Amino acid sequence: MLLAACSVDLPATVLELHELEVSPPRADFDHEVRAAEHRVLDHAIHSNPACARLCREFADASGPLSCRNQDLLARVAAGDSIPRLNSLTDVFTILSLESQIPIGLYDLDKLVGGLEIRVAQPDEWFAGQAQNPIRLLGGLCIADAVGPCGNLADDALRTAVTADSERAACVFFLPCAPSLLSRSAEWVARYGRGLTRVVPSNP
Repeated sequence: MLLAACSVDLPATVLELHELEVSPPRADFDHEVRAAEHRVLDHAIHSNPACARLCREFADASGPLSCRNQDLLARVAAGDSIPRLNSLTDVFTILSLESQIPIGLYDLDKLVGGLEIRVAQPDEWFAGQAQNPIRLLGGLCIADAVGPCGNLADDALRTAVTADSERAACVFFLPCAPSLLSRSAEWVARYGRGLTRVVPSNP
């Protein structure tokens, strides 16, 4: 069972996803991707002021970050396609884009110990999804016993969800409305073939 701790004042929601059957990007999810792209181009998806406040509040030494959902919204608005990785990651990419909430996703079998949401040490860093070094500079991070594995902008390659993943942790960095939780559970069941439970976060 996933244990999650939060040592900062952050109303995050953590989900444990289990009994997963992750696959390469699914053709039956294409319509959700296209619909999200159309909503962006039709200006039906707007930036989230709470996300901007979050970036300012937990800015690192270089200044406020740009959250992953903000970057994706800007890219799609500029005409780029939504990136596809696998059936589970694709689900939370769309949910993050449409809700404008940064969402992290981590393979539970690659984590060491539980997850903690905390402020990073000035010299901490992790290798991002593109194997690029993400230097945290005292900003907000997600960490396990090994060290940081994600922040508001990216997740670590070492804990990435792949087609071999059977269990995962999902972190919503802002409050998650019941309708978003319900949609998450529905899509995890349909496209990730798994079950979802909300994890209590302990200080």
